[in-house]
Amino acid sequence: MQHFNTPLRSKVQGTQNLHTCLPKGMDFFILLSSTSAVIGNRGQSNYAAACAYQDAFARYRVSLGEKCVSLNLGMVTGVGIVAEQRQLGEALEAAGYQGIQESELLAMLDCFCDPTFGVASSFGSQIVTGLVTPQSVKSKGLEEIFWMRKPLFRNLHQIDQTKEDPTQKTEVTISYAALLNSVGSRQAAATIITQALIKKLSKTLSSPEENIDPNKPLESFGVDSLVAVEIRSWLSKEIKADVAVFDILASDSISALCLLAAGKSSCIQTIEDTK
Repeated sequence: MQHFNTPLRSKVQGTQNLHTCLPKGMDFFILLSSTSAVIGNRGQSNYAAACAYQDAFARYRVSLGEKCVSLNLGMVTGVGIVAEQRQLGEALEAAGYQGIQESELLAMLDCFCDPTFGVASSFGSQIVTGLVTPQSVKSKGLEEIFWMRKPLFRNLHQIDQTKEDPTQKTEVTISYAALLNSVGSRQAAATIITQALIKKLSKTLSSPEENIDPNKPLESFGVDSLVAVEIRSWLSKEIKADVAVFDILASDSISALCLLAAGKSSCIQTIEDTK
């Protein structure tokens, strides 16, 4: 419970303290929220909730006639941990976080810190940055991200729409559930799952399939808890296997993980366990 409350206190109580202790009529009042409050964060629901509180508080504050803007920030490219850890940036992009440049962030701060900038409207009190569009995701050969299917984001599907290029190859959708339903051994099922997971990792990590060795653990490819949560969701959706995030991260190799997933898959009707 302590781990859950830590990010809540810093944002919820911190925001309340600033509002209460600072004088009225401030030249500016800026809350640094996160895109997680808008699209969610499967691995850090407490952080997403704390940021959503800041967004709501910004509306409350402007309703009192006080200045306040909540900035839903994604990743800022070129500086900080994203610049230092390339794989982290690639994983965030695959999860739907479109980066903004440091100069763009500084430009927003210049705007909202300007004393002549008036009190924002209710809707203008929240600025969402860096939401990637479905079209841009597909153009990179990535799968549509789970949050894009929610009605809240239906307008994003209207952005950047282009005519279908007849020369562009259409990706074939494979039903792994159907493939697994036809196998008769756990090892055969594991082979299918391994091939599928390598394709998934290739897209998620922006790495060629031939560079992903199934005999190595996921951590050797830079897979962290956020990517592990995405893999868990993919295993549940594609092969109907409920695999814990701990088991995904602790697995000795990709092959071992897929063998475990094969044993948990409800798609497999007949299994003659091979030893």
